[in-house]
Amino acid sequence: MKANWSVTLPHTLYPTGSTRVAGWFVSLNEGSIYYGGQISSASLYDENNNDALLNTIPSYLVEDPANEQYQLFIEMIGQHFDNVWTYTKDVTNRFDADNRLDYGISKDLVADAIREFGIKLYSNNYDQDDLYQAFLGITSEGSTFPVANITGSSPAEGIDLVTNAISASNDIIAQNDVLKRVYKRIYHNIPYLLKTKGTKAGLRALISTFGISNTILDVKEYGGSPKKSAVYKTQENIYNYYLDMTGSQSVQTDFELNTDWSGSYNRPQTVMFRMKPETVHTSSFGPTNNIQKVLSLNSGLALTLEYTGSSGIVGSYSGAVVDPEYQFANLKLFPLGQGSGKPSIALYLPFFNGNWWSVMVNFVYGTGYTLTAKSKNSDYVASSAIQYSDTTTFPLSGLNPWVTATATDFGTAVAPASHFSGGLQEVRYYTSKILDDTFSYYTLNPQSYVGTGINTAPEELAFRAALGSELYTSSISIHPKISGSWQV
Repeated sequence: MKANWSVTLPHTLYPTGSTRVAGWFVSLNEGSIYYGGQISSASLYDENNNDALLNTIPSYLVEDPANEQYQLFIEMIGQHFDNVWTYTKDVTNRFDADNRLDYGISKDLVADAIREFGIKLYSNNYDQDDLYQAFLGITSEGSTFPVANITGSSPAEGIDLVTNAISASNDIIAQNDVLKRVYKRIYHNIPYLLKTKGTKAGLRALISTFGISNTILDVKEYGGSPKKSAVYKTQENIYNYYLDMTGSQSVQTDFELNTDWSGSYNRPQTVMFRMKPETVHTSSFGPTNNIQKVLSLNSGLALTLEYTGSSGIVGSYSGAVVDPEYQFANLKLFPLGQGSGKPSIALYLPFFNGNWWSVMVNFVYGTGYTLTAKSKNSDYVASSAIQYSDTTTFPLSGLNPWVTATATDFGTAVAPASHFSGGLQEVRYYTSKILDDTFSYYTLNPQSYVGTGINTAPEELAFRAALGSELYTSSISIHPKISGSWQV
């Protein structure tokens, strides 16, 4: 009889006398309706196993019913040596430091092998607290999430509510196996860990074996002799998120400030943001769209990114070289709106080189506009060097689209420009004109904020949307004193 089993978790534990168990385990009795199955296949294997220890017993002993206890004893000895063989077989794999869980040294022996080096290990809490999660990788309710009661309703304080599972959440991974993966990585790196014990490099290596990147948990070392040079740059890897602007995705917010900010015309004087346009490679044909709209006001003002390079090899002939400006583009500001004959100002920089760019637009009534763009040498390290910088001005007096605008849009296509394609982060509105030195500080330290003077930022920063730079992926403003709501 073939049992019908469900693959849906959690599996039901049936009594040993139930028809479900009988249908799976079945019987050796040929007259039983459950004849065959697991026990029958196991017995058939034993009967056909030429290497079985029972075959060493002389026939005259096997044929005598009085020797059944002796046969049982021989079967027990065989079972014992099966277990011994399992461990003996793995001795040759002991020095095979393969990080993969099911290769190299056995995951069940790796902890003992580490202890033999005099290294103290700490057990997994799940070994005692929750056997379901430790050995099966599921909760007692059958959930594949590692913590019980985190889906469906608000859990206990201190535990997040998971409403949408990612693909990796569907994999069943026992907590014991998670611990043993770490043990195998430690075992593989024992020579280096022991050699560098007590040093920054050793501690960094140990943290890495737990899968923790130095962008999340870094190691700082203090004291000791100074560096060779008195002037040097401190570099630190930085990890954060950003809003990925793909397709028709855009960001909108009100532009009119709350009157409590006492801004000129109740509008910000400075708009700052970080953008990361798509990367143009030597083998590519340029960006997705040659003209992309970065920012616009509903009163007509627009900021576009226009690619005019040849993108990559300038010719197909042998010896053709790469255009040195294949990643350059114009960042154009149209103060009075786009259209034929409309004036504009532009910055020509390698905006498509894959780095983050800080952009600032200043407006002072009676003076005009200032457009500035800067980029540091690497966004993945905190350093004190501005790599690219440029600024341009547009004199303008009288009322204009800036002071009449009520809404801002980042990314939406406005003819002839297409949607912006790239990353967006750290959008800010200031009630005062931000100086160039302050903007440089923003470029080098995008998560901090400063104003025009000492401790003036809280009174000048009217709106800030981090958009992931502080590992917070919600679209709520950090300074929500602007009328209306922020939408992503």
